[in-house]
Amino acid sequence: MDASPVKKVNWKNPERDAYRLEDSSYSGAPGWLTTYLPHLITPDCTDERDTYNGIICNDNVMIKRVIFYKQQPWNDFFFRNMQVKRTSGTG
Repeated sequence: MDASPVKKVNWKNPERDAYRLEDSSYSGAPGWLTTYLPHLITPDCTDERDTYNGIICNDNVMIKRVIFYKQQPWNDFFFRNMQVKRTSGTG
């Protein structure tokens, strides 16, 4: 078995996935692996693009994806940037 396997993730376009790391076998500690999104860089989430091609967050973090379905009227949100504000922390 390779002592230092390649751990970089080949994200598919669009890069927006987040994976829950249930144990320490991948990164050395449980937490989250997600694509690089600058607003996620906090004391609990570190830029690990050199090692994993993404961000590693510790187990203190909960990452959730927000999706809107069947919004009416559709044109109010069509190709519009949205800002989601955090309720705690910085960034």
